[in-house]
Amino acid sequence: MNYKDWDDAKEKLSSPNNSVDLPFPFLGTTVPKRFMIRNDQGSFHYMGRQVFSGLLEAFNSITRSRGLEDLWVYGLMGYGKSYLLAVLTCFLTAYGYRVVYLPDCRVCHKRPVRYLQDALLFTWADSPKKAEEIIGLRDMNEVESFITNTWSTSVIFVVDQLNALDGDDEAHTKARVRHWLDRCRSDAKTVFSTSANNISFHRTTSQQNNDYLFTVFGGFTRVEMDAWWNHHHTVTLGDYTRNEIEDYTGCNPLLLASCTKNDNVSFACDEILQMVRQSQRFAVRMKNTLNEWEWSHYQSYVKACVAGDVVPGNIAPQHVDHRFFHEENQVGYCICGAVRQAITKELAQLGTYLFSIDDSIEAMSVLISNPSVVGYFLENAILRSIIATGVPCLDVLGPMPQFVFEGFPTYNLAYERALYVPKAFNFPAIDAVLLRLSPAEKKAELIPIQVTIQKSHRKSEGQFFKDWNFWCRHLHGYELSVTFLWITSDENLESTSTEGKVRKTRDGSEKVVWPDYNSVYIPLKEVNREVWSGYEAAKAKQTLLLPN
Repeated sequence: MNYKDWDDAKEKLSSPNNSVDLPFPFLGTTVPKRFMIRNDQGSFHYMGRQVFSGLLEAFNSITRSRGLEDLWVYGLMGYGKSYLLAVLTCFLTAYGYRVVYLPDCRVCHKRPVRYLQDALLFTWADSPKKAEEIIGLRDMNEVESFITNTWSTSVIFVVDQLNALDGDDEAHTKARVRHWLDRCRSDAKTVFSTSANNISFHRTTSQQNNDYLFTVFGGFTRVEMDAWWNHHHTVTLGDYTRNEIEDYTGCNPLLLASCTKNDNVSFACDEILQMVRQSQRFAVRMKNTLNEWEWSHYQSYVKACVAGDVVPGNIAPQHVDHRFFHEENQVGYCICGAVRQAITKELAQLGTYLFSIDDSIEAMSVLISNPSVVGYFLENAILRSIIATGVPCLDVLGPMPQFVFEGFPTYNLAYERALYVPKAFNFPAIDAVLLRLSPAEKKAELIPIQVTIQKSHRKSEGQFFKDWNFWCRHLHGYELSVTFLWITSDENLESTSTEGKVRKTRDGSEKVVWPDYNSVYIPLKEVNREVWSGYEAAKAKQTLLLPN
């Protein structure tokens, strides 16, 4: 792609309709994993981001102002901050700046002299004489002297993953490298990016200083998301809708790229699972370390972020998982649907139910324009209702306890009625399973439950019975029946029966593939009329808000 001038390049690199391969601006052999380097030319792929023009304006602000020192690019995990810094490096280099680009301070910490040499060889790639000098640098003092002696206003530092130089492990060595870098760049303007959970950064920026803070929250904008789909038109959606994919990933560039590898959608990708585990581990750590007052505020903060509500203003920075939650204008935000579901279920397992039925109804009213989010709160309201009052139309009465399980449930046979909810954020078959026991008669009824507002839905019944042996393995000795319960927004109550299937094993015995079972479709209002009325009111509100 050719650019006529600064403004033309700025416009094209800010347009999501443009997609380009750019050379990775670092000559070292270690490239951060987050960059998917293409071919032997060492290039990375970049889709224009609307925020890039704002980043350039922020850069211009620090270079033109004596009152501003450094520029910090801050945002949630996976937004694409590192890509923006790499593109900024390419852009500034093309227009005459000498950029010292450090893409990963973790590597810089391990071998600082070699890492700075690799960076400086790119900075002065057009000067064989300087390159010879750089290659001859032997220690940190010589590197520092070289930068000091060659400094000019055209020298810019771009430093990514600065948080790698914080932390208690190897603290002395990290502090030494960080102070050395500070001396190296003492007279140069610097663009930094750091992990969202860098507590030192949060403490520093909460105080008055001369730095420019450039925030990048959320995922792709609507325009960017539409362009992304155009660029990835070969992706096979399978059983998912675009809306579901956007909700689960939060339109987060890292998660979108990860869950659509090989043009097939899978939410079991490493990056999503890593985010889920990290958010859950943080919650457990807060539960184990905070006092009662602090724990209450942590829960309130998470609740506000999940619901897009006003956050409490007196929570300590170290009590917020800034990788996945943030606030803007006092309103909370959660990075993606996967984390939203994972943290809610983790807190439930820890004994905290974030949303009451009334909370969920209110959230549906506010967020009705997003079907996936509405589905999440509708499911929460229905499951809370079942815990409280059961499913009267099936003669299953509450209250009953709820248990959160991983993999498949181990049933607590001390309770005649109990609801079991999967901890997995995207469990493939059901939203919950209800177990009803008649101990005296040694009878048990399993009621897998699926709550849905979609007209079409993934084949939950087949997915559930595919693992039938795991669902029934702790119920030996009981006469077992199964009712697959669909709770829908339709008005009709229906019931169908499916005959069981057995197959012969090699030893001649018979194995149940699935048992005889009934499928029951009941309207939402038959479970909880209050929830149904709230959902209908939210839909009516959405209709009023739609343009004529």
